[in-house]
Amino acid sequence: MNTPGFYDGKTVLLTGASTGIGKELAIKLMHTKCKLVLVARRKELISEFVTSQPKRENLIISGCDVSDKEAVSLLLDEVTQKMGQPDIVILNAGVSLGEKYEILDEKATRATMEINFFGVVNFVHPLLQPFRERKSGTFVIVSSLADGRGYPQSAAYSASKAAVSIFAESLAIKTAPLGLKVITVKPGFVKTPMTDKNQFPMPFMISAEKAAEIIFNGIINGKRMIKFPFMTSLLTSLANIAPYKIFAKAVRR
Repeated sequence: MNTPGFYDGKTVLLTGASTGIGKELAIKLMHTKCKLVLVARRKELISEFVTSQPKRENLIISGCDVSDKEAVSLLLDEVTQKMGQPDIVILNAGVSLGEKYEILDEKATRATMEINFFGVVNFVHPLLQPFRERKSGTFVIVSSLADGRGYPQSAAYSASKAAVSIFAESLAIKTAPLGLKVITVKPGFVKTPMTDKNQFPMPFMISAEKAAEIIFNGIINGKRMIKFPFMTSLLTSLANIAPYKIFAKAVRR
């Protein structure tokens, strides 16, 4: 059940806020009474849609690169000084750099891991101690339903999301007794500028607006795991337990 005013008064930090799911989440959060920090490398894209929203106080827009540990540290210092410690940190920044089927691009692989995985780690590590001291705080970590097997069209992306999912699960188990909450989000195909580049079938695709609504409400309802859409979740669950030969034959086709 949705709780009116759930976000009110909380400091919410959202990465990957410039396009896709992040942009739609940002717009939804701007209609709450939270103190809001919107983060993306392309800061100008955030500024463009923010101007079309109702004017509000308690808003920070940052062009921080989440893969840059020092830049993240400076951002968190700024947020703490201006708004206090974050209450909810939504780690949504991610990339898929369009690997070709035949070749694994080493540069793209490293960049994908730096943004998708270390872009999570760089926020979690400095916030763990203050969260533990006050015995509260929520990490919302966006992974993917592609985290369970080695899909040939997205080796680096799937590997990075597998790392994110395992990290989030370990973090959830470790910190639950300390009063912290970790929510893992696993979307399927969502229509965004990132998926627009894909050259393979993407069944059961949903809009970024719908994905943001599911995540927004899932946080309110205190879910530990948010997976969507249902059919993609079901099919990837079956793929995750399929014998290698069957899985390999299916994805090659």
